[in-house]
Amino acid sequence: MAKDSRDQLNGWAGHANGYRLRYHCVMGRAEILKAALELPAAEREQLADDLWASLHGETEAEVEQAWATEIERRIDEADKDIVKSVPWSEVRNEALDAVRRVRG
Repeated sequence: MAKDSRDQLNGWAGHANGYRLRYHCVMGRAEILKAALELPAAEREQLADDLWASLHGETEAEVEQAWATEIERRIDEADKDIVKSVPWSEVRNEALDAVRRVRG
């Protein structure tokens, strides 16, 4: 057996820059999900946020700033009568009607 193969079996892996890294176990997606689901709700939420940010590159602060900007824009439009406000009862009835049409 080649030295690299023995190293991998013993928990060692080569690294691109020539260093060798020690790892303790390799978990697949199913094992990671199972372990994540055992976390308390707050930790699962933070993990989901971290994973989302790793894919989309947005930090929580950037998202909060984007929402604050959007809220200010909407308030400004409402104050200037650029948009027409619709009572909740009307919005709710329209939404329920749309659901009824889809369901048949």
